[in-house]
Amino acid sequence: MRPILGALRGLGRGVPLFGALLVLPAVVLMFLHAGGLYRAYTSDLDAIPLRAEHDRLQLLDLVDERFRQFLASEEQRPYYQYASTYSPDASFYDDLVLLSSPILEDPVPSPLQAWFYMDAIQGSDARRFELIVNENGDLGDHDKQPDFEIALFDMLGLMDSSMLPELSSGGRGVDVLRVPMVTAAVHADRARHEDCLRTCLPLMRAREVSVAVSRFQLMLFRDSAGHLRLAAVREVRPAEVRGDISTGIPLAVPKGGRCLEALAEGFHDYQGFLIDPSWVFQRLAEEHAPLVLESDARLVSGLDARQPAGEGELKRALDLVTLLDIQESRDLVWFRNQQAILTDTTAPLARFRASILRFGAVVLMMVLSLSTGLVLLLGNVRQKLAQARRTENFVAAVTHELRTPLASIRLHGEMLADGIASTPEARSEYYQRILGETERLSLLVENVLQKASLDSETASSAPGDLTEMIELMGPQLEEHGAHYNTGESEAALELDLARDLPPVLLQWDALSGILRNLVGNARKYGGGTPVTVRTRRAKDRVLLEVLDRGPGVAAGEERRIFEAFYRTGDEATRERPGTGLGLHLVQLHAAALGAEASYRPREGGGSAFVVAFPPVA
Repeated sequence: MRPILGALRGLGRGVPLFGALLVLPAVVLMFLHAGGLYRAYTSDLDAIPLRAEHDRLQLLDLVDERFRQFLASEEQRPYYQYASTYSPDASFYDDLVLLSSPILEDPVPSPLQAWFYMDAIQGSDARRFELIVNENGDLGDHDKQPDFEIALFDMLGLMDSSMLPELSSGGRGVDVLRVPMVTAAVHADRARHEDCLRTCLPLMRAREVSVAVSRFQLMLFRDSAGHLRLAAVREVRPAEVRGDISTGIPLAVPKGGRCLEALAEGFHDYQGFLIDPSWVFQRLAEEHAPLVLESDARLVSGLDARQPAGEGELKRALDLVTLLDIQESRDLVWFRNQQAILTDTTAPLARFRASILRFGAVVLMMVLSLSTGLVLLLGNVRQKLAQARRTENFVAAVTHELRTPLASIRLHGEMLADGIASTPEARSEYYQRILGETERLSLLVENVLQKASLDSETASSAPGDLTEMIELMGPQLEEHGAHYNTGESEAALELDLARDLPPVLLQWDALSGILRNLVGNARKYGGGTPVTVRTRRAKDRVLLEVLDRGPGVAAGEERRIFEAFYRTGDEATRERPGTGLGLHLVQLHAAALGAEASYRPREGGGSAFVVAFPPVA
């Protein structure tokens, strides 16, 4: 037994070490993970400027690609279709054919507002410009046309004043096209002299001319009406002057109708289209921003883009004028940076705090789990140690309980054998002592056997009258525990039994075990005072009470006295015999009958042990 107790005590001393070995790796892992979270936070914070610049460049690439696609679709349109009418190659026709230009009928791209062409030769009496509005366009209503004409007139003035030198110099690159002569002549003449062109058709048939067409240049200006205008403009002029054309004009052509003079002497046109500025400087980037920007970045336009970045924000402006190579008029009062990307620099901190909170929750759960485990482990160890101590006390008590009656029996038996008890009265006394000690041994053995049987079996009970069964046990109870009486003080047994109690579950051996142990305890510790066995009804319970006037139970031990092998005080110095099983057996018997055993101090001093039975319905 002592090696077992030593092992348990050793385990108790090792619990702190076991806890440290369990907690230390968890603490190390927590610190490592926390360090990883912090390094991720600082890395994320340092990467914000690079990511913001990457987002800006990626968005600009998407905007540039989309705009170039739109511009390329118009650059592929033949220059001679920038008119109300045009003529195809006359080689396949016997007569002059004039067709309506596709730009009057084709679907209009949403950012395109109107097409135009204008005469670029200064001082020419025939100088003119024409606005071509497709009725299918969103902005092609007649109410908008006068504003567009004002824009074209103002743009022509800007060109004349050389406010856009790069455009007038044709520095954007030039394509030289071979065009059927009749097509070039109709476009150069604007189909004003249809009879002349029809007369000169034989001269032009199967002949070609070279026409130089520049690439589109973007112009940004504000017209006299105060509207911001964005125009794509290109130049068209002959690549070579064909003087032989004018000399070959038939004499039948009337004066003033010489339709080939513009082609022979050279023409210079501007042609292009007006683009919606809000599409270029606002909607185009807004359409592509969701493809590039993450949740901590946003695109702002207008006044918000021109304001300084707020606290906790990083600003990256989008300069679309430079990106798209747009030429601005020198007198334009306009802010280039109409759009910007604002990146939230506090997002990494918010993510870091959220990660720390989640990590803290995990740490808290881990701490609670480890703490709960350690507490349960400590409780289990303490319980095992307490059980071992109770078992040790039980062994000591059983040893004492066995040794004392056996020694007494042997002593009185030897005295009888040696004839020391010579009188009948002395021999009768010795016989009574031997019988009392034998009863004490029998009770000890019976309690141990009942403990083993009640731990594994349940009593088979049946409804019955509690008072009636106690009355039947009365003679046995009178004798039970009598060996604790001394000659001077005998604990009398008093029965206070109520009548007409409702039936409860009863079993003879179980009730007998309850009463014998409670009455025996009362006589053992009652100091010779009367012991009362009482039955009564209290609310919804039938109570069996055993009352005495002994010293009672110390505070704090009211529940522990029902534990197996538990006895108060030190076993080596305890005056009263016992094994610590009596009250535990009372509790087991009561539970087998569906009842509950408890203790309370008795009014006026002493103990009151109560067994509460639920009535049987």
